[in-house]
This record gives sequence, structure tokens and C-alpha cells, in this order.
Amino acid sequence: MFCSLIKLILHQPLLDLVERPQAEFFANAAARATTALLDDLSSAYPLWIQRRGTPGLRDMLLRETRPVAVALDYTRWEAIQTLTNRWQALDIDARVKLARVLLQVGAYDRLGALFDSDVDMATEPRLAMLNVSVRVGMYRAGCAELPVIKPLQEACERALDASPSEEIEVAAALRSFLLALTYGGDADVARARYERAVSIAKRLEIATPTFRRVLMTSCLWRATAMWPHARGDLDQMTAEMTRCEALANAATPTDATEAFLAHENLFSVHESRTKERLACRDIDGAVHHAARLVALFPFDATAHIELGEVLLRAGRPAEAAVHYELAAEYGPPGSAIAWFMAGEAHAACAAGASREARALTAYLASQRIDPLAVSAVQRAADSSRRGIVDVEHASIGNWCADWLDEAQAMTANLEGASV
Repeated sequence: MFCSLIKLILHQPLLDLVERPQAEFFANAAARATTALLDDLSSAYPLWIQRRGTPGLRDMLLRETRPVAVALDYTRWEAIQTLTNRWQALDIDARVKLARVLLQVGAYDRLGALFDSDVDMATEPRLAMLNVSVRVGMYRAGCAELPVIKPLQEACERALDASPSEEIEVAAALRSFLLALTYGGDADVARARYERAVSIAKRLEIATPTFRRVLMTSCLWRATAMWPHARGDLDQMTAEMTRCEALANAATPTDATEAFLAHENLFSVHESRTKERLACRDIDGAVHHAARLVALFPFDATAHIELGEVLLRAGRPAEAAVHYELAAEYGPPGSAIAWFMAGEAHAACAAGASREARALTAYLASQRIDPLAVSAVQRAADSSRRGIVDVEHASIGNWCADWLDEAQAMTANLEGASV
């Protein structure tokens, strides 16, 4: 045990260690062990659960159907749970690191309970900003009602008033703007928050470029573009998204962690640019950015769904069907929807028994994943009624029609019984 502790603190002279009281020595060693573990989790854990572009990922995804968190190494996940039980005994830096790990694996309930009891929440801006993300995340995940927005906005304003670091300033300004835009309901407040975020982005753009600064500025421009989009100012939205992408491409990582962050940021950039081009009715531009998504993240289901959607809009249903089927294979989540959309894409192709059969197969795959997928069963029944599939597929389609008739009869009986 003594040798293990020495390995944790090799940078300290051995003489210093023996001169310390034993209790202090072991307390410091434990603290250093906690810090070392959290540094390891904070920097390395995304590589354990990364779902995009990792070698060998396809095979892992085909085996893994549970939530992302289970892809964490069990020993490390057990260590995280142990640390959460000692939450208030950890120093601020340790709590921030641990909260970021829990946030990224979607442990909203656990984090919410920890933050509710944290005595430093009102005075530590980093914890306050993470709390905003947790409360909104809990609402979006459907595990909580819409949070009271005013206290969250006030926390952002307190963080900005405290002369924070650049990272906290950007986080607070961005969260304050998004809260006002999405949940605030006051256009004047949202505009003021937007203008403040833009001024910060412009100031950071002319400062000495560092990786973190460039990446933060890219994120700010992507967020602020939501305001002109909401106001119908498509030219301004495009200008801000163009700056966002230019900065994302200019971010030069210096280590593996920064390379990971830069790569992840490009996903958000091209996903947003796809939507921006669709808003501007530029279907070719949307296809370009969606294709860049797939090129950067070839095993991400969301990327293939994005590309399938824009290809279908572009009148290229056969290509869209390929990407929807890949999305269904690389999911979950979203496999049921992806199979349904694959069926829609096949059905949109030129009429023929082969395409009709593939559409029917896709609809049935969607219904197998989601047994209550009435739309998928309805489409399968429609395929059988068109009468151009072979006998085997036609009989399956007829089963779908019978399934729908029974469902309608059951609904009618229930409605009659409730009157």
C-alpha cells in the first residue's frame, strides 16, 4: 500500500513524506488519489463512451443497446458512485470535474440531488453554470417539470458580475441568452442577452488566439445565430454561422483531449449549418453540410438521419434510404424512427415490387422495435393494398391490415365503455 501511495505523489521528495505526521500524510495521499482519478475520468472517459468515429465502434454499437453510461468501465463507474457519496467532502475543483463527468453521461437526477444540497452553489459560479445545464437537461429528458427560469438567470448574472474567467463569462452569457430566448418569453430581454453575447464573441475574436478561446468563440456564434433565425433575418444568421464554422476549422488542438473537443464541436457546427441551409431553402448547401457530418462521424446514427432527411427533400430517395438504414443499424436511440423513414424513402422511389418489398420490410422493422408504432403498421398495410409485392410480403401486409382493424375495434369498445 505504501508503494502505491508513493506512486501517486512521486513529485514530492521522500524526505518530506517521512517528516509529516502519519495522519496528514494519508489524508493528503487520499486527496491526491481522488484528484488523479477525477483527472483521469475528465480527460479519458469520453474515449470510453465515444459513439462517433472510433475504430471498432461499429461492432460495439451493434452489441450495445443500453444507455451510454454502461459503456463506462465498470470499475471507474463504481469509483464515480463512491465519490458522489462523498460529494460535500470534495473540494470545489473535484466537484466540478465530477459534475462534468456525470452531466456528460446524463446522470441528471443524481446531479440535481447533489446540487440541491451543495452549500457552495450560491458562491461558486462554475457549479452554478453546471446547475443551469442540469435543470434544463432534466426538463428536456422528461424527468422534471420546466424549471423556474428566473433563479437560473439570476445565477448567470451573478456569475457575470463576479469578474469571472473567460470560460465562465462565455458560459454564463451563453446560458443567460439561451434561457431568455427559449424559456423567458420577453423579447427585449432576449435581445439584450443576444447583444451582450455578440459583443463578447467579437472581443474574443480579436484577442490572442488560443485553442480554448477559439473554440468558445465558435460556440458563441453558433448560439447567437438562433436569434436572427428566430427573427427571420436569414442573412445575419448565415453570417454568424459562417464565422462559427471558420473558427471551428481554425481551432488547432495541442493534445488528444483538445483534438476530441474540436472534433465534437464540428458535429454541432455542421448539424446547425444543415438546419441553417434548409431555413434558407438552399438544399444543395444542406446536403453538403449533412454529408460533412457523415464524413466526420461515420458511425453516428444522428448524422445519417440528418443526411437521409436532406437527401429525401432533395428528391434523392434511394440515397436517403441507404443512410436511414445505416442510422437504424447504428442506433439506438432512434432505430424505430430510422427504419420508418427508410420505408418512406423506399416508397418514394419509382414503383416496383423490389422497392415495395424493401419499404414493407423497413416498416415492419420499425414496428418490431416499437410495438405501438401505428404509423409503421399503417404504411405496411398500404403497401400490401397496392398489390405489387410478392405473395409472402402481401400476406404480411394483410396481417398489418388485420392488426389495424383489431386496434380500431378495441379503441371503439374502450370509447363506448367510457361513455
